[in-house]
Amino acid sequence: MTVSVTQKQLLELTSELSQNLTVDVRLTRLLSSIRSVIACDAIVLLQHEEGVLRPLVQQGLTRDVLGRRFTVSEHPRFDEICNSRTPVRFPTESILPDPMTGC
Repeated sequence: MTVSVTQKQLLELTSELSQNLTVDVRLTRLLSSIRSVIACDAIVLLQHEEGVLRPLVQQGLTRDVLGRRFTVSEHPRFDEICNSRTPVRFPTESILPDPMTGC
């Protein structure tokens, strides 16, 4: 039986997540697994609470991102993502400011 790379990665991730690890290590490994499948310069896992997003873990961004809070309604990209029922991808040339960099 041939296992595709994606299936193999999912099996590895499942095995890692079932280990006795701290939450930070689990989430960091989750991001690493996602980055191994989806090419990206940076990735962040955000927790949504009452209209505010709080970064939990990140890769490829400055460490100060983890201390920030983002009010969804103040950031058009986050607003679009949080109000969509399907995946959202912004083109590189998007005119909407990137909430992580402010550009």
